[in-house]
Formats: sequence, C-alpha cells, structure tokens
Amino acid sequence: MVGYCCMPLPLVVLGVMIKPLSALYGWPRASTTVAILMTATGTMLLAPVMGHVVDRIGPRRMGLVGLVLLAGSIAGIGLCGPSIWSWYLAWAIYAAVQPAAGNIVWVTGVTSRFDRDRGLALAVMLTGGSILYSFIPPGAVILIQNFGWRSVFFCMGAFVLLVAWPVAYRFFYGAADADRRALAERAATPPRNTAAAPHGMTLAQALRTRHFWQIATAAVIAATSVATIFVHLQPILTDAGLSPIRAASVAIVVGPAALVGRFGAGHLIDRVPARFVATAILLFPAVTFLILLRFDGSIGQALAAAAAAGVSEGAETSLIAYLASRYFGSRSFGLVYGLLLGAFSMGYGIAPVVAGRVFDVTGSYGAIFAPLAIAAVAGSALMATLGRPPRFGPRLEGAPAASLVTRAAT
Repeated sequence: MVGYCCMPLPLVVLGVMIKPLSALYGWPRASTTVAILMTATGTMLLAPVMGHVVDRIGPRRMGLVGLVLLAGSIAGIGLCGPSIWSWYLAWAIYAAVQPAAGNIVWVTGVTSRFDRDRGLALAVMLTGGSILYSFIPPGAVILIQNFGWRSVFFCMGAFVLLVAWPVAYRFFYGAADADRRALAERAATPPRNTAAAPHGMTLAQALRTRHFWQIATAAVIAATSVATIFVHLQPILTDAGLSPIRAASVAIVVGPAALVGRFGAGHLIDRVPARFVATAILLFPAVTFLILLRFDGSIGQALAAAAAAGVSEGAETSLIAYLASRYFGSRSFGLVYGLLLGAFSMGYGIAPVVAGRVFDVTGSYGAIFAPLAIAAVAGSALMATLGRPPRFGPRLEGAPAASLVTRAAT
C-alpha cells in the first residue's frame, strides 16, 4: 500500500499546480498537462517491459530499485522553471523511471500471494491512492502558499526515499521473493514439488481473445474519465467561482468515496462475477459528467461530482488487475497486465491534454462533458458482455504459506 501510493504523487498534485505555474511563468494549461501525456507514454511503452522483468526477477528487487529512482525524479521536478522545456525534461525523466515503482510491481506482489480473497487484498493495497486524493491536494495548496510550489515536489521525494523505501525493504515480498527467502533460510534441498505450475495464457494467446481487447478498450475509457476529472477538477471548480482552498477541500470526499468503491468492489468481485461489478462502476463517471454539465458553482454539486468520481477511481485499477488475473491467468500476468496498464495510461495521458486544449481554445470545459458521459456508458456495455472467464487449472484457494517453498521448485 505504501509503495503503491508513491508513483502517482506528482500526478495527484498536478491539478493544484496548473494555475500557480500559469500565473508565475505564463504556461498554458494544455502545455502544463502534457506532463500527464509524457507519464502515460512512459507507462505505455515500458510497462510491458517491466512486467516481463518482474515475471523473471520478482517484484521485490524491482520495487526497491524503482523507489530510489522515483524519489530522485520527483525531487527533480521541483527544479523546473522558468522555461517550459525544463518542465518537459523533468517529466520525461520521471516518465522513464516511474514504471519501475509502478502498479505492476505492487499488484504482482499481491496477486501472487492471494487467490480466494484476491479482490479484497487488492482493495486494501490500493487504499493508498484514496489517502492521496483526500489529503495531498489540500496539503499541496498549503505548501504552495507558505513555501512555494517547489517545496511540494521536494517533500514528496523525501517521503518516497525516507518512508516508503524502508517499509518496502522490511516487508514487501512477492511469492517468488518469499520462495527465495525461504529457500535461503532453510539452506537445504527444497521438498518435492506438489503444487501446480503457473497456469494461464501466454501473451500471444491473450492477444487473440476478444476479452483482452474489450478490457483494454474499457480501460482506456475509464482512464480518460478519471484523468479528466482529477487533473482538471480544481480549475473547473475555481472557474465556477469557488476559492482555491475551498475547491481543494472538495477532494476530501474523494478519499472516502474511493474507499467505498474500492472495498465495495473488492468484496463483491470475490463473490459475484467481476464483469457485473465493472459494468456498474463504469457508470459512475457518466454521473459525474452529467452533474458538471449543469454545474452552477454550488458546493453540493461539487461534492456530488467528486464523490461519484471517487467511487469510480477507487474501483477501476483493482478491477483491471483482477480481470487480467482471472481471464488470462498467472503464466504471463506481468506482461499481459503491463499491456492493459499501458492502454489505461494512454487514456490517462491523452485526456487531460485534450481537455486543457479545449479550455485554451473555447475558454470552457463544457464541450467535453457529454462525449465523455457517452463513452463511459459504452465502456460499461463492454464489461457487461465479457462473458465468463476461462478455467486454466487447479486454483490454490486456502493454500498454506508453506506451499510457497514447493512452488519455488516449479
């Protein structure tokens, strides 16, 4: 959970940075939010590579190296300005290193250790994101007002290095990592293999299924909705007349709403078909955009829109990981999930730039709300028609922790 919340730290505060950077350096909103596109491009290109590496060396090794690189790249963003090109350079470095400490590392660790309650386990891990959206934007506003915008990135870099890295070093082990540790501690020949080998599809097999492309398309739609809301929510609210601190305080409801979505979805997908849960969750962004279409600047509407967005954000990431593990199995999970995460990142990167460009040209965000609401409904329909996941082999429900050693022999 602690490791997962580190990678998106700069993205969470980007919406708070849009107006201060524009006022200080004259950067257009579309140019500032290109940072999201650069990050998404890095994820899209490198996530499959990282997935393959994690499949081979385990998530622990990758995560420990990735957190160090991530801390330096986040602090480096605080050195930007006044040239927009320094902003682009810093975000390019961040985009290149963040997959090494991104979702694949932490999700692979969890999915490798849990089967029966995998959905709930993913929900617990992802609560870090909900905490971020609740407290980081208001905290960033306070830091900007008292110490300047650079202090936000310096503090986040320090958190990654001084808090997250020690926690990961002490506690974080995927199944393969735990196998290595157990075998090293026993210093003996492992017992006879009695566990099933990893089962599921290869990447080539997954790409030939309609399930992969339906999930990937729905992931793009979900990311487009979430990114547009969370990157531009602050300026949308302040443009409607709310003060910066009051608009940032609206984000407080996102955390509880995301927890409801995350734990609700995590509980349900362990008990009912995940495709039905995903169908419902993808309708929540449509609710947000319909509210924003008629937004009159009232705090009640702002809270309702943020809450609906929070429920969606809370559930989407865990749903994609869960669907990937169930529909394609564990054989090439890191690689397959990396491609799906790349699709999600593509939508997450393009949408804020398009929204910023629409504002720069028209002076309003209004033109994007109706198309995004329609897209969310289409994504919900894709989830509804997935069908049942295939069966690959024996499941390890209730398998004792000792079986980790026997799996190492496989």
